[in-house]
Amino acid sequence: MRLKSFTGASLSAAMEQVRHALGDDAIIVATRDVPDGGVRITAAIDEDARPHDRSSAAQTLAFDQPSTVPLGGSPIDVVYRALSDRGVPARIADALLERIEDADLDDPRDALIDALGHRFGFAPLTDAAWDRAVLLVGPPGSGKTQTAAKLAARGLLSGRSVGLFSTDVDRAGGSARLKAFAKALHLTLLEADDADTLADGLEMEAGKDLRIIDAAGRNHFEAQEMADLARGIARRPIEPVLVLPAGLDTEEAGDIARTYREVGVTRLIATRLDMSRRFGCILAAAEAGGLTLAELSATATIKDGLVPAGPQAFSNLFVPQPCPQKSRRRTA
Repeated sequence: MRLKSFTGASLSAAMEQVRHALGDDAIIVATRDVPDGGVRITAAIDEDARPHDRSSAAQTLAFDQPSTVPLGGSPIDVVYRALSDRGVPARIADALLERIEDADLDDPRDALIDALGHRFGFAPLTDAAWDRAVLLVGPPGSGKTQTAAKLAARGLLSGRSVGLFSTDVDRAGGSARLKAFAKALHLTLLEADDADTLADGLEMEAGKDLRIIDAAGRNHFEAQEMADLARGIARRPIEPVLVLPAGLDTEEAGDIARTYREVGVTRLIATRLDMSRRFGCILAAAEAGGLTLAELSATATIKDGLVPAGPQAFSNLFVPQPCPQKSRRRTA
């Protein structure tokens, strides 16, 4: 469903524009007066209304890949090697290792879980109804569209009603992929080309438990792009959440997180954890921006969904769980 706004000198003039552009079947979402004395109408066409089917929603992926590599050594030695191998900046690694030394735990996994929980905040997007719509923001190609689809699928699986939006309508084919995901989930995607139209769409879907917005990628070096994003968020019931892929330079990730923090971001979703061994940038971004870790994604498939971020799930990325011991039959 594409949302579009029309402005005319009078209600009848604006309605004439709606009929000309969308036809007689257009759905009027909102009608508002504008400062110059005109009228703005937000309208839409219902392209593909289908009943919800929650059977195809996501399953939860567990970060419990078994390890066949003996850990060996003291907890500090094991964790030090793991942090170094995963590209964790020295300042963060030193703080984690200092906590591990003070905690004096025997198992390196338990030690890292304790250290991560002490150093970083974790705040997953719960399956309960959200007070605010979630706006997925971040650099181009960070995985926002897939994350929107995964959040929608998980919401359907938990029995929640879902409103799905895209503001990536200026780029050719920008919302086409999310529209395909929405169709597979039997959801209607609402596309909005400006902040006011999005506000009308959010109001129309105010009764939905979860409202998820896939935003166009932003260049954090472009002050105007970030200022436009900040204005779109201000004074609206929207929580911006940063989506960031693994494998970035740690300093670059920190710069991105700091910039997005200035527009109101407080949570981070880490993506593409299956396509990189360098997870240190995620911790660097969380530290630089003062962000809590919300969700983790280590798969490209929608059905496997997202994993709520927590110290144990994140620890397993660095120090995987051991393989179960197989029993051996003794031969005579």
